[in-house]
Amino acid sequence: MHTRLRVLALLSDARLRQEIQKRWRANGIHLCAVHAESGDFLLEELARLRPQVLVVDAELDGVREVIQQAASRHRIPVIGLVRVQENGLGPLRPLEWGAITVVPRTLVEPEQLALDLESAIERTCGAQVVDLLDADFPLSGAFPDATVFDLRRALRARAPQEKMVVLGAGLGGPMAVRRILGELGGVAFSPIVYAQGISSALLPALARWLESHTGVFVHPVESGQKLEVGHVYVASTNHESVRIETTSGGNVLRVCASNGKSRPLDALLQSMAQAYGSSAVGVLLSGHGDDGCEGMLALRAVGGFTIAQDRASSFVYDLPGRVRECGGAIECLPINEIAERIVMLMHAEHATRV
Repeated sequence: MHTRLRVLALLSDARLRQEIQKRWRANGIHLCAVHAESGDFLLEELARLRPQVLVVDAELDGVREVIQQAASRHRIPVIGLVRVQENGLGPLRPLEWGAITVVPRTLVEPEQLALDLESAIERTCGAQVVDLLDADFPLSGAFPDATVFDLRRALRARAPQEKMVVLGAGLGGPMAVRRILGELGGVAFSPIVYAQGISSALLPALARWLESHTGVFVHPVESGQKLEVGHVYVASTNHESVRIETTSGGNVLRVCASNGKSRPLDALLQSMAQAYGSSAVGVLLSGHGDDGCEGMLALRAVGGFTIAQDRASSFVYDLPGRVRECGGAIECLPINEIAERIVMLMHAEHATRV
């Protein structure tokens, strides 16, 4: 943990406020303030204290304006503490206001919730705050190695059902994927598996949220699901590992529990390489770590196409940067260019060589 990390926490739960004051002080987090108030006072505190990270209860009055000010004006990463609802889009709303991630308030003790928030702070600190939904970023260094792919070779049409796309993401993934799916429009797109580092408790809400904003069919992953054209399947890489399995009835998804040593993105991408070969497209978006690097290299080895999100449009460039450095990315694209490239690849024969 960063020894001088300044955090402003706006939380309504008194027990949680007491717990984080005790726990975080011992772990190198400096709480510059902890409040339960709402309204203009919070905006004044935000401007006065200028924390490095803001943790905010999404149910506080006036919190939307606080998150918007923190993100758009001060460029402070915001973590939203949200309540998981049976049916509704509420848990993901803070992302629309500018939060960089959300942590679910499930039926756990304050000690565990404080630990969950601490983990989110560690992942969030140092992330850049960017407008993933509306901003356009310049195309820069699109081809790490211009010799490996020539767009003029993408000539022969292919049916979307013959192809497959995997989107893998961590911090910043939901807003990035919302933009990609929205820009696919009415295209008859290939099956897409979207693997996101997120609590499994938020998975149904994430699927509903994406579907409501993009108009495409989005489902939480279930074992045995058959991959269909025009459908998106969402999986949590925090708690499960998804693989693509070829059966007599077509390609289906298989789900198994993951553990701390598993590499779910690598496993998913490698299974796609085996099932689809050169008809596979892998896209790794903003996030931490190197899970996915080996899978992208496996895709390239069978002639698949691989894309990494660029630095300027990533909340965190760690994962896409590592993919590019290891040679796993054929292209490095800003978020506003990725959907167009996917559409082209879904409807074209492509060939790569390592």
